[in-house]
Amino acid sequence: MKTPSFLSASKGFSMIEMMIAVVIVSVCMVMALRVFSICATAVSHVYNSTQAVGILQDKIDTLLVEAITEDGVEASVLEEDIDLEGRKFTFIQEIISWERPMEEASESGEEGEEGSEAEADTGLCEVRLEVRWGSSGRQRSLVMKTLIPARGFAHEF
Repeated sequence: MKTPSFLSASKGFSMIEMMIAVVIVSVCMVMALRVFSICATAVSHVYNSTQAVGILQDKIDTLLVEAITEDGVEASVLEEDIDLEGRKFTFIQEIISWERPMEEASESGEEGEEGSEAEADTGLCEVRLEVRWGSSGRQRSLVMKTLIPARGFAHEF
């Protein structure tokens, strides 16, 4: 007697084929989850960097308005904690008197004591702004430097 065709061994999947299919699907799922994790980390880093740029832009705009309306800025150091949408940032502002580098002074023909007086009396302050934040267990930061008129120095805008 012949066995029915639906019971023959050539139909269906063997146990080995099923195990291989399950392994392939599991590897694909693990890779997809890993890609999702990498994308989430990248988006978080970009978001934090964008927030840091916004903080720096706001602070430099405030300093520029102060430099124009209050006839310059004074040397100072400021550290401030900022909380934006549950994310913690530390803002650091350092304003120091700026002296022209020696190479520039010698190129412009200023030498001797007159050159050193010109260096000390540039009428500019170097502003260093930094925003720090923690992300993925690492400390990250964004730094910006610029020159702004010093207080008490006659400027024409």
